[in-house]
Parts: sequence; C-alpha cells; structure tokens
Amino acid sequence: MKMKNAPSTILLLIGLFTAKSDASFPSSCTCFAHGYREEIVFESCDGAYITFGGSCSYDLMRTCTPDGLDNKPPFSVVVKAGYTTEFDNKQTFVSRVTINFENENVVMDTRGGFMVNGMIETTDYFGDNFNVTRVDRPEYSLIKFQTHFSLRVLIHIGARSHKIRVRIGRHYQRSLCGLCGNFNDETADDYQTADGENVTDLAYLDRQAASEEIAKSMLVQEHEQELCEPIVNRPSPHQMLEAMIDREKVFDIYGSCAKEEDEIEGNAQCNVTLENHPTKGSFANCSKDLDDDNKLKFVEACSAAYCAGKSHRAKERNVCYFIEALSRVCRENLKPVHNWCMPMKCPAQKGCSKWEQKYD
Repeated sequence: MKMKNAPSTILLLIGLFTAKSDASFPSSCTCFAHGYREEIVFESCDGAYITFGGSCSYDLMRTCTPDGLDNKPPFSVVVKAGYTTEFDNKQTFVSRVTINFENENVVMDTRGGFMVNGMIETTDYFGDNFNVTRVDRPEYSLIKFQTHFSLRVLIHIGARSHKIRVRIGRHYQRSLCGLCGNFNDETADDYQTADGENVTDLAYLDRQAASEEIAKSMLVQEHEQELCEPIVNRPSPHQMLEAMIDREKVFDIYGSCAKEEDEIEGNAQCNVTLENHPTKGSFANCSKDLDDDNKLKFVEACSAAYCAGKSHRAKERNVCYFIEALSRVCRENLKPVHNWCMPMKCPAQKGCSKWEQKYD
C-alpha cells in the first residue's frame, strides 16, 4: 500500500510517538538531600540513592548537555558538606547550598541565613528574576528560593537532618548532571561518575563503594578555601555493629520497652536464629560466627529500637537498620545473606534493591 504525502505522514507519526513519550515523562525533576548519622543521603530525580560522608563541596544539580540548552538558562546548585563527632560517632550534615545562574550568586545555610551576591540579607529578598523567602511552620522553618525559570530550592532549617529539596521543570529533561542525576526517567544511569564512567554493576554489589566513587568525581574544588575530606572513612561493618549493640549507648538512645507486647514482638522480629523468623534461616550460617553474648546484645538492642518506633512503619524500619548492619558483617565474613529485606517488609519505595533509610 502506498501512502500519499509519505514524508508528512511519517513526521506526523513521529510527532505522535514523541508527544506520547513526553506526556509520560515526569512533570518536574525533584531531588532530595539530607545528612544524618554517618552519611549524606541523596535521592536523584530518577530514584537512584547515593550515600556517603564527606566534608567538601559537591555538584548537586547543574546544566550540562552536548547539544546546547535551547535558550534554557544554565545554572548550578552546589552543596557543602560537613560533620561533627559526638560520642565517637560522626554526625554528617549539609551546611550550605550555593546557587549560580544568570550572573547571580545565592548562598543559603542550613541554620537559616542567606547571602545574595555576597551581601548578607536579614529579610526576605525579591529580585527581578528570583526571590528568597523564609517560611515558619509549627514543626520546622524553611528557606525557599525560586526563579522565573522553575528552579526551586527548599531547605528545612532547625531540623536534625537538614533536608534539602531541589526542583526544576520538565523542559530541563536530559539536560542535567550532578548527584541529582540526568533527569531522563531511568534510574540505572544515575550511577555514573562525572566523567561518564558507569558504576551500576558496582552499585549492585556494593552501593556504598559506588556512591563514594561518584562523590569523589562530583567534587567542586573551586568552592573549597581549605583542605576537606572528599570521603570520610566509615567504621568497618564489625565496628558499626559493635557500636549499635553497646548496651550503655542503646539505653541512652532508646531507653527500655514501655509495653510488654512491643518487647515480645521486637524479640520475634530481631532474633534471626528463630525457626519461624521471616528470613527463614538465611542468617544461620553467618550467625555461627557471633558469640552468644553478642547475639543476645543484638536482639536486645534491635528490640529496644523496635519499641522506640513512633509508628508501626518506624518500628519495622528500625529493625531493618539492625538486620542490615548484621548482613554487612556477614558479607565481610564472606558469608553473604541475600533476600532478607523483602520478607522483613522493610519500608521501600521501589523494592528492596532501593530500600533506603528514611528518618522520621
């Protein structure tokens, strides 16, 4: 069958398929970052999780495309990380966010202050093409930055986790790079370094190692006026587990179970050696390497964390923290345990391969 006006028809069909593809594309790119405990947690626009601890400046989101930006304003968002040491534990956080665009420079810190083009501002700022405002709410306060071209940055101030949210419109799809990813609606290729090296396979085996390779490549050296640590060495899995089950620290953090039924359920969820445990003996081979005292302390600490959860979801999540720590020890002992997350019903937005700590 011959088609009249074939070139026009083909172009029309291409347009229809393109429109359908664009219609299914997310309306905006939203990226999250927050620091807590030993690591900073980043969630890219396409759902990849990158976690690391460091004290340098890193590219969070910026424009970069070999094909040009089609009149879209270029911009960059850089985060400065830091950490403090409390009770032998490193507390990691994001200390400030720097935004550059259209010859403008805005620096916002997570304590509530901000500067515009080097000048400290004590009140809300309203410019020709952007504004910075403070929003006070009962639970927390915000610094809100937004531009005329849809770039928005929100910082939760006064919160332990220093949550940061960056959003940009869909017209920047496939035009971004940095820890927030490339905004192409595919998760896997967000696991790549700044020079394009794909570390997806490494992320599958050891996401921490992959995250650290990505972080080192995203370092923004010109923002550093003094020496910093691109990656802060974490304790070994054994050291982390020992700290988590230290009886004195456990009591200080979680206290004791207030309800007997919670204590019973916590013990049932945490004792991976029980025959009827959801993991169905997956940890049997590995747990032989733990002495009886450490096994008991593990169950006690994990159960206390379960009791401390303010909701059922939080209780499940706390148990998962402990079992994940145990699984890391097993892996280090060359006795890896797989598929423990799903039967434990660990809170996960997109399956256990992307399960991530969320802090309530």
